[in-house]
Amino acid sequence: MTIDNGIKSCFDSDIDALSRLLLSGGMEAVSRYEPQSRLKYADNAIVPKPLWRKPGPDELLRLIEPTGCCNYNETIPLRKIPDQLIRLVEGIGIKEVSTNAGLKRNLMDRKQEVDHLNQCLLNFIEPFKVDKKDKISFHGFFFNKPGMETVAINKMYKHIGLHIDNSSGWQIDGRSKADNLIFINIGPGASYFLFINKSVASLIEAVTMHKQINLKYYNEAMLVQDFFMLFPGYPVVKLKIEPYEAVVMPVNNIIHDSSTAGITEKNIHLSLIGRFDPLIPISNEPGMAPVPLGQGVL
Repeated sequence: MTIDNGIKSCFDSDIDALSRLLLSGGMEAVSRYEPQSRLKYADNAIVPKPLWRKPGPDELLRLIEPTGCCNYNETIPLRKIPDQLIRLVEGIGIKEVSTNAGLKRNLMDRKQEVDHLNQCLLNFIEPFKVDKKDKISFHGFFFNKPGMETVAINKMYKHIGLHIDNSSGWQIDGRSKADNLIFINIGPGASYFLFINKSVASLIEAVTMHKQINLKYYNEAMLVQDFFMLFPGYPVVKLKIEPYEAVVMPVNNIIHDSSTAGITEKNIHLSLIGRFDPLIPISNEPGMAPVPLGQGVL
């Protein structure tokens, strides 16, 4: 099954976009213990179907925005972070961390440096806010083991597979204005972002062509299940994120998850939640005037 026009990615000019995108053979249900990956999945979990392939020429036109980004919640920009932020990240000893417990202990032991990094990140991201009145929250540091097909878990520590977030309590038909998330890969190895390139509004439109739904009682979990049941062959996009790269993810507006499958090195990232404008590059591009690090308070 080919991919439709929809959510697109955009890239810094020095990133080879063609080497960053793969498409799955569709989706499949996994409501069982996965012996190969040794992961426990929640009932009715959905994951990408294996046999990843490169997008065809026509599919690349539907996946990549060549002229710049568009709507903040319908675009996925991949950018390199500035060298000055990289130096601050390296200063908190991430390279020395090898476990989740080690990450927590390291962050506590270097609290002063971590607090400085957090403030500098907030200061740097300030210009990217869609509205100056919007608040940005620091979501935290995260450590993921390599080799995981999907990463997100529920309160029972079971992997939930492809899903749609609802971090701010938005109604299912109002997700175009919901918060998105900045994901920054600060580990030594790559990470992957998995997503269906359709906004919630487009997903609802596709589902209602085949069945009636009542939006008053409809939620994101029902939408994911309905889309899968109706379109199991629809490809999942796999976007590769290299170390010290940042991605703006519209996690409240798309079906998604992260993955460390095929990665042998530890996976560490940090994230912030807000409404971030993809039109402003997160990079070292000439002429860019970043907010001075360590100055200003949100």
